[in-house]
Amino acid sequence: GKDLGFEITYEATHHGPFSENPLIFVEIGSTDLEYGDKEIGSMVARSIYESFDEDAEIYCGIGGLHYSSKFTRMALEEGIAFGHIASKYRFSSLTPDTLKEMLQKTLGAKGFLIESKSFDSLQRNSLKRMMDERSYPYRFV
Repeated sequence: GKDLGFEITYEATHHGPFSENPLIFVEIGSTDLEYGDKEIGSMVARSIYESFDEDAEIYCGIGGLHYSSKFTRMALEEGIAFGHIASKYRFSSLTPDTLKEMLQKTLGAKGFLIESKSFDSLQRNSLKRMMDERSYPYRFV
């Protein structure tokens, strides 16, 4: 494909989950140069359209940085779709209730994929406990 001059990546949720309606944020680059590039805009529109794959497995992600390279790689290589992603910096604000909200607001979510390298053993055990308390499906990746 075209060398875009920038990385394509999932970005961790930082706008909610507050909306009552399903939505997606898509950003093209970070300057007016990218914003006005019609070819890139068309590529993004095509990608969004093609992403509506009814057979895709959908998950919420936990871990990684603000730009989630691990979950992006999984999406591109394994065809996994992600709804909400809580970066590792949001760990202290995760509760069973926020996890429930992430699942409920990610239509069709099968559970959580947790980036294990993002957390120390105490944090991983805390996440396991929260998941197990509510019987949320999860796996460490």
